[in-house]
Amino acid sequence: MKSIESLISRIRPDVTDSLDTTTQLETLGYNRYRVKRDFKLKTTFELGRDLFRIMPKRSFLPNLQPSSSPLLRQLLIFVGLVLTFIASPKIWPLMVLLVWSLISHPLLDQARAEERKTFARLFTIIFISGLLLIILSNVLAPIDLQTNALLLFWWNLGLSLWRPPKIYWRLLLILLGVLSLVSPALATIGLLVFSLHFISVLQLPKASTLKYLKNHLWMLLPTIFYALGIAYLLGNLMTSSKLWLGFLVLTTIVFLSEWLERSMVYALQKFLWSSHSREDYHAKIFSSLGFWGQILLVLGFVAVLLVLKFFNLSLHPLLPFALLGWAIGLGLILLRLEQLFLVATGFAVAALVVFLGFPFWLVMLGLVLIFLTGMMLIIMRVEGSSTSIF
Repeated sequence: MKSIESLISRIRPDVTDSLDTTTQLETLGYNRYRVKRDFKLKTTFELGRDLFRIMPKRSFLPNLQPSSSPLLRQLLIFVGLVLTFIASPKIWPLMVLLVWSLISHPLLDQARAEERKTFARLFTIIFISGLLLIILSNVLAPIDLQTNALLLFWWNLGLSLWRPPKIYWRLLLILLGVLSLVSPALATIGLLVFSLHFISVLQLPKASTLKYLKNHLWMLLPTIFYALGIAYLLGNLMTSSKLWLGFLVLTTIVFLSEWLERSMVYALQKFLWSSHSREDYHAKIFSSLGFWGQILLVLGFVAVLLVLKFFNLSLHPLLPFALLGWAIGLGLILLRLEQLFLVATGFAVAALVVFLGFPFWLVMLGLVLIFLTGMMLIIMRVEGSSTSIF
């Protein structure tokens, strides 16, 4: 063991892979004959591979940082929900904007990662389409002024999530939302004026933008099913006698899941860079608070549900809201793990099964367990050999 530690201390700490380690070993005089004599291995490469796995530090580890805090965005969404329930507007126009938001978000995320100009032009299409949906909602059925003000609020809120303005703009948006309860007409004017500050970032769409959308139908079609599935499931809960409290539970669980997702993705990035073997990677995952946080939340809730059923207690009206919240929260994590097809299929099939008359809570419980199992399998899947001399 001392010879191994001494050997590691002679290797530069900036090695990037096992080949680099092997090269340094050969420079230090460790040919295949010496390796076979001292370590019972056939080649210098085998020694370099195993040393690279157990080296305590790698200086090429990137300076990973967790994603920006979602706190202000969550505050905006929470204010919007409170305003919506206070005003008690018509639900279907808000559902239309929800579908618009859920479809737009993955497309804009993908465009931002690929090309800045495409993102700006796609953002223009999203900007116009959201406004057209509000106008179309008014054409199809009369909508009161207060509902229109809330639609404009949610439209501006969605745009703010994709092109985050300065903090004072977000605070102004909150004030305009509150104003919609007192003076809907004044709030409507204010929200239209507020939307003008997005014009500076708009760019005229070109033929290449439509080509981009055509090339990303593989993402667009699953996203549509994902959005429609969530919208239907949320709409199914609108007749609940505990609507206020139910959506508070749902929103709290989704927000908590988002914080867990943020910490989990950051931890997984570190684990993948710093692990020296598959076993090391798995050990670090199992010590992750974010990983166990999601599992314990879901399994604890399932245990409560089973106790209720065992003692023949009536299912509480809040259970469907909580289960849907966990399904959405796990869906967010799976989306970050690039599992759009799994999430879209899950929500679309769940909505169809609920439509066919199956109990809502049972369908959501199944969806949560499927998402949880999928998440565990995906983050545990890592390539690499499990053999080592150490």
